[in-house]
Amino acid sequence: MAFAALAFLLFSVVDANAQNDTIIERDVDEIVIKAEKKHNISVNSEGRITLSAQQMTNTLRVLGEADPLKFVLMLPGAGTSSDYASGISVQGCDYSQTYIGLSGAPVFFPYHLFGIFSVCNPTHFSDVIFEKSIHTADFENRLGGMIELVPRQKKLKRLTGDFNFGMLATSLTMGVPCGKKLSVYASARVSYIPLFYSSLLRSGEGVASYSFQDANLTAVYRYNFYNKLVFNAFYDNDDFGIQETGSVALNLDWQNYVSSLTWEHEGKADFKMCAFYSGFRSALNISMAKNKIDVPSQIYTSGIKFHLSRPLVEDRTVIRLGGSLAAYGLQPQGVESDFGGRLNPDTHSMEHNVFAQADHKLTQKISIVVGAKFSGFKTENDYFCGLSPVLTLNFNALGCEYSAHYSIYRQYLHQIGFSDVGLSTNSWIEVSKKIKPQTSSSVSLSCLRNMSGGDICVQAEAYYKKVDSQSEFFGNIFDLFSKNYAAENYIETGNGYNAGIDVMIKKSAGKFYGSAGYAFGVARRKFQKLGDTYLPSSNEVLHNVKLNLNYRIGRKWLLSSLFNYASGRPVTPIKYVYMITEKIIAEYGQHNSSRLSDYHRLDFSVSYQLQGKKHAGLLHTINLTIINVYGKENTELRYYKFDMDVNKIKYREKNSLFRFMPSLSYSLHF
Repeated sequence: MAFAALAFLLFSVVDANAQNDTIIERDVDEIVIKAEKKHNISVNSEGRITLSAQQMTNTLRVLGEADPLKFVLMLPGAGTSSDYASGISVQGCDYSQTYIGLSGAPVFFPYHLFGIFSVCNPTHFSDVIFEKSIHTADFENRLGGMIELVPRQKKLKRLTGDFNFGMLATSLTMGVPCGKKLSVYASARVSYIPLFYSSLLRSGEGVASYSFQDANLTAVYRYNFYNKLVFNAFYDNDDFGIQETGSVALNLDWQNYVSSLTWEHEGKADFKMCAFYSGFRSALNISMAKNKIDVPSQIYTSGIKFHLSRPLVEDRTVIRLGGSLAAYGLQPQGVESDFGGRLNPDTHSMEHNVFAQADHKLTQKISIVVGAKFSGFKTENDYFCGLSPVLTLNFNALGCEYSAHYSIYRQYLHQIGFSDVGLSTNSWIEVSKKIKPQTSSSVSLSCLRNMSGGDICVQAEAYYKKVDSQSEFFGNIFDLFSKNYAAENYIETGNGYNAGIDVMIKKSAGKFYGSAGYAFGVARRKFQKLGDTYLPSSNEVLHNVKLNLNYRIGRKWLLSSLFNYASGRPVTPIKYVYMITEKIIAEYGQHNSSRLSDYHRLDFSVSYQLQGKKHAGLLHTINLTIINVYGKENTELRYYKFDMDVNKIKYREKNSLFRFMPSLSYSLHF
């Protein structure tokens, strides 16, 4: 709090006599922002991409939902290992190394239905901001990219609403003006999956059930021209169950709960302070004839952040100062049963960050960003810390804008689990003497070329990341039943590197618009347990092509399509399979030495909009989306199963559920 008090005092002194000088500057800024938001996708010279969540609600919808995080996967450099995967890998990094935030608070598992779509209600958010390699000094303690969900904060003059009815869920967002200074946005969504998509819930001979709910609240109070308070709250709940034939029942439920209160001051000196709380809980319960098994895990954090920026030297230099303090509570995955295992106790830790950065314009075409962040993490027994420098050179040459960037990133939390697809049962674990903080030395070069007044742009980025203390979990589910189980005893750490290039071309104006992207990337890891060889990471995608094309017919019709091609992801091959006491035993080959077949899929969408003449404020939209138009059977999993009818072990492949899957939805905006 001493840092916050000092920053507040500084901003008060420098801003006391500057109020009248900032009014014109603020008006110009607001005009520029409105111009940018006409585009579905906006890109700056440093590779930051802004997606308009609301404008994309009329395009492709997965099972009737226009998922903002699925839009991120349309971009080069962002990927996932499976249609079932719950996470986004940025330039070869692990899912847990991507920061996903909501108004200053982290969201630890923002997914419904095992990653098929996220918990983000698109009508509650205005934008989604995506950063890959180039970050400022205040970037969170993560090694990968950043995805920030920006709620709607526009001052309301009348009641607004967005209603969406799909074949999977129904959602409602209301914007309510409460006087001249307060605007409130509230959203809610409920599901009814068994009604139209019961096939998604089939599991062998068992009967499955699934439901979810989520809710958002944003309140914006602007108490004068320069200051506003923003309160955000979010909650979701998922409940999945399987009743197998016989007496075995499985239930898995998970919840996110997030809240934040932010004070923003805009003037000659800008100041921002945010207090936040965020948590995630997962609980797996298995009931058998005579036994019960509970497998819980959770993570929660609360803290405060502040940020001060002040232009100096005739506005050629901007000084940025800030810091954060957060308390963590973690319960790694453990087992409580009638026949073994133990629950892991909660661990408590503190994380702090202090940063300083200077943005200086050397000439009209050259600017430099120099900064550093000191971060520390205090566990109950140890303390870890480090300095992270940031250096970015921006320059214009030959009609292009370039950004060359270098930084060191640190991460004090690891994530472990029994699956590479990022299930909700995966849990977080803090650093220790055995499991060191993760680090990344990152170098990148970004190039942006705008044409036709910015309606057409080409953006490319090359990167190299040297990563250390990368964790790999080598335990299995039976290890959990040991009374002496400790997760860190089954974790191996190693090093490696990510390298590649991302290229994107986008067109924003006209009847025909869209984007085309290509990404080439390698992600290699070396673990002592696996030998002295760099092996592919589970998130390595050598080649990835994405085409998003849209065509508007008049004012009412919009045709959209998305084509995605990706090289087959690495898997560990099975060398031998044999039976021991009626159980299948597999012997595996070298780690990630084989690959699945290449992935490709075409999605198509058509939207029809109608605005009534009598009620001009009502906008009706009907959307039809077909996922996997040509029915490609993309392989998600390879396994062996014992066929009792013929008394043989047979090879099986599990294909994606997205196979010529249509969905219809209706939306109303007023």
